[in-house]
Amino acid sequence: MSFVVQGPYPLLQSTLLLPSPREGNQKNNAASIQTMRSMNGKLYTYIKSKRSRQVHQWDFLTTKEKAQEAKAFVELYSGNVIKATDHEGTAHIGWITINPLELAGEGRAGGFPSGEVYRWTFSLEEKV
Repeated sequence: MSFVVQGPYPLLQSTLLLPSPREGNQKNNAASIQTMRSMNGKLYTYIKSKRSRQVHQWDFLTTKEKAQEAKAFVELYSGNVIKATDHEGTAHIGWITINPLELAGEGRAGGFPSGEVYRWTFSLEEKV
């Protein structure tokens, strides 16, 4: 099954169709850490959970053209709510949390038009 990313939610004007992600997807709780220093110089650290929101990360291995298409999609819809339907058929609604999308060259790919393969990670923080 393929991986589908659509944006902006709920009007869904653009669709990005991706192959199934590589093994090792991540799902973590979202939190932010705030550090404050008191008047006497003591450092305090506060961890603010974001109401148990989940952050999902999927790793992809695609051709150069598909990686550039994904990069353009991320630049266009960063800060907007999107819908991602993963390879297991589960729909996730939230924000893209990785901008800019970084592409890492993985080598040559015989049989593909560009002849190059790129590895990159798509990250999404769920909307609660």
